[in-house]
Amino acid sequence: MANTTVSILIRFKEGDERRTVPAAYSGRARLKPGIGIVKRKERPCPGAIYWLRWYDGPKQVWKRVGPDPTDAVKAQMRQEAILGGERVPVEQSAQACRVTLASAIEDFLQERSTQTDDLSLKRWRWELNLFTQVCQKAYLQQVGRSDCFTYMKWYQQRKKAPRTVYNRTVSLGVFLKAAKHSVDFIFSQKKDGGEIPDYAEKTVDRYYVLDLKRFFAACDSYDAKRAEKGKGIQSRVSTIRSTIP
Repeated sequence: MANTTVSILIRFKEGDERRTVPAAYSGRARLKPGIGIVKRKERPCPGAIYWLRWYDGPKQVWKRVGPDPTDAVKAQMRQEAILGGERVPVEQSAQACRVTLASAIEDFLQERSTQTDDLSLKRWRWELNLFTQVCQKAYLQQVGRSDCFTYMKWYQQRKKAPRTVYNRTVSLGVFLKAAKHSVDFIFSQKKDGGEIPDYAEKTVDRYYVLDLKRFFAACDSYDAKRAEKGKGIQSRVSTIRSTIP
């Protein structure tokens, strides 16, 4: 049987830490505005934003509601009805149809927080906030193909390496795909039929264990030290030596 339970949680910032806690109820269908449950005790949550959470099989699904506790309860009842198989009238309001870019980013980061560490999450936030500044769009639906090129050009104008341009542009594609927003832009290199300029991977020297053993066996201790110092890689060779079985 499908899980039809939808939980209401609060997200807020405490210092530099972002926290998510259950919302506090004052009755069966009323929330205490801005109050959450922290370590089984009620406490104020400054700047509280209400979120819904439910399960689609083993996967957690999150949906941002906003700062209004009444809206959160209504959204919970509506989502539980949908999960229960009831036919719910489709809302046609302009507000429901226009998702802000900021809220889409928060939705993405919330889901991403269950899959990556805090450092990677901060990197994602920095990248997406930068894209918001570069494209200067308020709503997700306003983001189009030209904004992808504008973002790519921003990195190119700052002489970033082609690999960096590729990585940052592909990251944008990951976000837009997660937000279910199509922009008619192929996030791959031109040689693969995409829109992003090609780049060449640098050739990396490879050192095989057998070759290194032969090298050191052919050198006496004096010659080996001279070779190490002459190449300026004494510490590197010593490290490689220590890893040879």
